[in-house]
Amino acid sequence: MPGPSPIAEPWAHAGSRSAYARSGFADDRDDYDPDPGDETADDGFDEFDAGETPSADHVADVLEVVQDMLVDVIGPEYLIDLTIGLDTAFDEDLELESLEFVALAERLLQHYGGQVDFVAWLATMELDEIIALGVGDLVAFIVASTGA
Repeated sequence: MPGPSPIAEPWAHAGSRSAYARSGFADDRDDYDPDPGDETADDGFDEFDAGETPSADHVADVLEVVQDMLVDVIGPEYLIDLTIGLDTAFDEDLELESLEFVALAERLLQHYGGQVDFVAWLATMELDEIIALGVGDLVAFIVASTGA
């Protein structure tokens, strides 16, 4: 598989963390267990929070679907030494190219229908935000779009 596209290469190592990592959820996901009665609990999904904390099962299910889609899009031979997790970056770790993003968008549309509008979500972002996206960002968006 060829490396990053020449268009994306200048931004490939911008050094910014993904929205998922910036949320704080990436740092404390292993010991996350908020008290349902505690209104100050941070669920890590602030950007997409619809008032409910997503269930761990729902997050795990969505992650599994996204992992399967990425294996289809990128190819299993490319992912032999890589585990796709919530902290995996699309650009830096997976080196996802624009055509692969389009293929991912198509798979999301096929799987979730109108519930998950990946293209509209990307359209709300600046280019550096898109480049900094990670699997956790996408999972958080899907979880918020599909409900807990």
